[in-house]
Amino acid sequence: MKVLRYTLCIVGWFILISATPEKACINTESLIGFISDETTAALEEADIQVIRYHAFKAVNAIERSRAQLEDCGCDYARKNLLESLENLKLATQVSTLEGTRIPLSRAMDYILAGREALGAHEKSHTQPFWQRLVGVDTEDTEHTQATRLLKADKAIEAKIEESLVTYQNSLDEVVEGVPCEEALVFVRRVYAHCEKQLDRNDQTPAKRFYNLRTKEITQKALDELSNCSR
Repeated sequence: MKVLRYTLCIVGWFILISATPEKACINTESLIGFISDETTAALEEADIQVIRYHAFKAVNAIERSRAQLEDCGCDYARKNLLESLENLKLATQVSTLEGTRIPLSRAMDYILAGREALGAHEKSHTQPFWQRLVGVDTEDTEHTQATRLLKADKAIEAKIEESLVTYQNSLDEVVEGVPCEEALVFVRRVYAHCEKQLDRNDQTPAKRFYNLRTKEITQKALDELSNCSR
């Protein structure tokens, strides 16, 4: 009877440690869907108060979900969603419609990156449990990990460049359509955020590339607005 009891406890423990991350990841997937909907709604709005309403809803949802992001164990998804959080907060602080577009667009980029990272992470939950314990990779044995990572990095760089076209267009609208001094304050804030991110030691190559390119684009806008400070 004791043996049966211990056996059941061990089996229960294995089920618990294998099921908990899955549940947290399912909740994280729901979170991503919610904040994606709220950010999309904010991007489609023309009333700045309504934009802030949607952005605040997304901010509060992420803040309440920090524990489940940790429990899920997908570090890339967690970091991307926390980056989206910073941009959503920034969107609630600007005072012009055009000014909200940049942080909201950046937030959406991070949300989509988080969704993609979570999708890749969740595939690990479909592996047999013993494979997850020992870390055996039975897929694509003809390619080395380095080759796969190199291909993934190039694909990510291409996506980043594509997303930055939207950022460039939004930034041009701010420079051209927002009063000079107000535009300068906003652009300086974005530039400072990029520098802050680049100073961090936990930046992945993709995030570092994203922030470097964003900083370069933002620097051009600062140059265009340089007469404001004279």
